[in-house]
Amino acid sequence: MAQLRMNYSCPQRQFILALRSGKTCCAVCGSQTTDIFSQVGLQQHYRIRHRGTEFDDNALKDGVKCLRKFAANETKENLIALSEQRKNSDFDNYKIFDVEGDGESMVLCCSNEKEAAKLFGLYLDHKVSLPKLENSGEGMKVNVNNNSMNCTFQLWKAQDKVHAEAIYYKLKTPTTILPAPNLSSCQTSQPEISAILVQENRELSLLKYLYQYDSFRSGQLEAIQSILQGKDTLTLIPTGGGKSVVYTLPAILNQGLSIVIEPLKFIMEEQCEKLRQKQIPAFFYNSSLTDKEMQFVINSLCRQDLSQVILFTSPECIMSEKLLNVLKKWSDSAKLNFIAIDEAHCIDVWGQGFREDYLKLGLLKDFKVPIVALTGTATSTVQSKIVETLRMESPEIVKVTSSRNNLLLNVVPKLDKPKRQIANYINENYKEQRGIVYCARRKDTVDLAHELKTANINAVFVHGAQYDAERKKHERAWTDGHAHVICATKSFGMESLEDYYQEIGRAGKDGEPAACTLFFKHEDRSFHLHNIVKIEDKEYQKHNYNLLNQIVNYCDNNMCRHKQILLYFEENVAECEDKCDFCTSNKTVELKDRTSVSKIIVQGLLAMEERKKKDNSFAINTVLAWVLCH
Repeated sequence: MAQLRMNYSCPQRQFILALRSGKTCCAVCGSQTTDIFSQVGLQQHYRIRHRGTEFDDNALKDGVKCLRKFAANETKENLIALSEQRKNSDFDNYKIFDVEGDGESMVLCCSNEKEAAKLFGLYLDHKVSLPKLENSGEGMKVNVNNNSMNCTFQLWKAQDKVHAEAIYYKLKTPTTILPAPNLSSCQTSQPEISAILVQENRELSLLKYLYQYDSFRSGQLEAIQSILQGKDTLTLIPTGGGKSVVYTLPAILNQGLSIVIEPLKFIMEEQCEKLRQKQIPAFFYNSSLTDKEMQFVINSLCRQDLSQVILFTSPECIMSEKLLNVLKKWSDSAKLNFIAIDEAHCIDVWGQGFREDYLKLGLLKDFKVPIVALTGTATSTVQSKIVETLRMESPEIVKVTSSRNNLLLNVVPKLDKPKRQIANYINENYKEQRGIVYCARRKDTVDLAHELKTANINAVFVHGAQYDAERKKHERAWTDGHAHVICATKSFGMESLEDYYQEIGRAGKDGEPAACTLFFKHEDRSFHLHNIVKIEDKEYQKHNYNLLNQIVNYCDNNMCRHKQILLYFEENVAECEDKCDFCTSNKTVELKDRTSVSKIIVQGLLAMEERKKKDNSFAINTVLAWVLCH
């Protein structure tokens, strides 16, 4: 397959080299010969072979067209051969695409729509020459179709490559934003919930009905009662501790609209689906919906004929004019219950420059309803930032210990070939067990999934640039157990202990033991420093630099790893004894002063930022965190 990819790359092919060097061929001979000539050589060829035919500029132009035809046909044959190889390979991440443009069409096997467009663009460029990107004109349009999506791309020639930009795409498969076909069946007048609402211990009864639990976990009931009493509530429950219970039960026990703001689309959709299965009216509203689907949600919420309804949305969408009007409508009729912000620590992590709408969420306090902030972990500084940003008034703070004794923490020195190292590590220690590999870059998720497949590990990948249909397919494959490993970009970053503990908290949510391994080497720090030096606010830059140093120290320090993390969250506990690699091996970590090296790296990165080089990409290995969910 590698040889085939080489074959369709321009430098390896005689016809492309001939075109680049100004050569031509004989249009009169056509397909009878593939001889290549210089201009003088073609003129001599005409004198000998075509004495009765005039040699002029048109003969030269026709010869170039003929040469392009040969080059295009050769490209097409190589692309078809590449597609056949991919169809017969062990990888299942390839899909079949029908591509058409400029009166031509081709069936290609590619990893995504953009790759299909670019490969087809190679063929078109060799046939007719694509518009040049530097000329700032319109590109050549091509359509890419498969079973789930229609896309239109514009293509340009950018030096020796094809540049593709999507200008239109449409999902063929409908998204699942609609509740049950019979909307009235989602009313809480159904016998089960109606009976629960009048019981003396209705919170526990509803918990048993929705989640099949016989008792509340630590902190859940206190937070629920605080919300029902109309108080602003800050809830700190570790990942896996049942934060969703805290906002779901009050939303059902009270009449009206309850808002839950989530940072990640897949969490919105997952929570929404779980509630619908229990006939609880729930919607999600995010950028994955079409305009028509968004309008359906808005119209449904404006009807106000549901006794209660839960809306999951994002910080960006909740601040849109349409949703603010919906909130005002429910607020004016005194039916807006509360506004919950899940993963509230993102206000501090993402509020500066990345997702600035987090900093605007305090405006929602103008609706005079309880504000509920939920997070798995937060230092006292982050807690204060949450309370201040959301304008919470004397909030009830419900805090559960951040300790996760079922997590087995481990740090492994990363080798020169980390993807192969991870594949071997999984095969040797966790064969056919389900797990997550967190990667720093989108490209790494794809490359690592392929590496794992070559090692006979069933793996899929997800990242932010995927189309929703593909992302949902891969998530479903992992959730259903068809794929053992999912390679994902980090949800909340991994430049601090707080970020790291949030991510590994996805493991062991059922309370069973789960292994969390961080593959680390000091050179990885440069990748994160490169991002930190871009921060314009010097105080915030310094803050992020300190956070990065804390996770580096976590890997280096002579201390129980659980104790290190809990000290970060201002909890002083004993060593775990047998839940981390340091305690089980009683090893000594070599401490080194790398201050001088760090200064050199920072100075170098700052200098590169100032120079603003055209190519400022860093080919530096990423921090990979391996999280196993037994």
